[in-house]
Amino acid sequence: MKRIYFAFVPLVIILIGLGIYLAYQPDQPIQQSDKTLVVASFYPLAFMTESIGGDNVDVICLIPYNSEAHSWQPSISDIGSLEEANIIIYNGAGLEPWMLDILEAININDKIIVEASKNVTLIDSSGDPDISPGQKDPHTWVSPFTAQKLAKAIFEALNESDPVNGGVYFENYNKLKLRLQNLDSQYINELKVNTRSKIFVTHGAFGYLATRYGFEQMSVIGLSADEQPSTSTLSALVEQMVDANATTIFVDPVYSSNYAMTLKVELEHRLRRNFQVSHLYLMLGPVDDLDYFGQMEANLQNLKSALR
Repeated sequence: MKRIYFAFVPLVIILIGLGIYLAYQPDQPIQQSDKTLVVASFYPLAFMTESIGGDNVDVICLIPYNSEAHSWQPSISDIGSLEEANIIIYNGAGLEPWMLDILEAININDKIIVEASKNVTLIDSSGDPDISPGQKDPHTWVSPFTAQKLAKAIFEALNESDPVNGGVYFENYNKLKLRLQNLDSQYINELKVNTRSKIFVTHGAFGYLATRYGFEQMSVIGLSADEQPSTSTLSALVEQMVDANATTIFVDPVYSSNYAMTLKVELEHRLRRNFQVSHLYLMLGPVDDLDYFGQMEANLQNLKSALR
């Protein structure tokens, strides 16, 4: 209980500060714009919103690119941006635990609120459909299949907010959806025949890929990148990798590779052969000169290499 209490305190302070901030704002005219102001919680949702909305939207991305989304906390100015937005888009499924408290604290009567993952069949940390009230896997944007449902929710919100430009949104949404559909087909076709059935990752964030495309993920840590693995967890994973004749462990380049390198050293000592540390992108921001789609395409190539 202590961990939950102390995690809650900063948000309470922020919300109190927001009340003071809003109460003492001087009466200044708000700059008018013909564009729809959208606040998206993090990069994949901002990317999709910009792709669909084009020149008709201004998009603010709350969580800085390539930051740990699970533990990030909004500032008072971030909440002020939410106050001014026409549309607020967040992932849901527990990724942004602070969002519901903020939505209760601000005036949302004139806003469209989008929980982008609402129509996704969520899975739990084991990859099974999660029909219990337990912890859900929030990493819905990693798979091009589930990402299509996020894109649809964003399109519907833009169309509702600004029906005058609905034709533009529809055209852009169809382009985005087609690209995701083509990637989904590529994943299915190119991962159809594999000699291995498991991948090994430092962060268990790729369950939607594993569930859709027919492999299993084994991870050093679970759904949250804030976890700290025990020595016994690392030792058990080494044994699993030896049994699976694994050649690769995946790490997102924005996170520390310490665990991956520890496993690499141990496995090379045990097996007397080279072992590869490769990238599997979580797509929390542009990295390695790759945008959202570039990282999806790179993930496919790296998965092919590891599974074959």
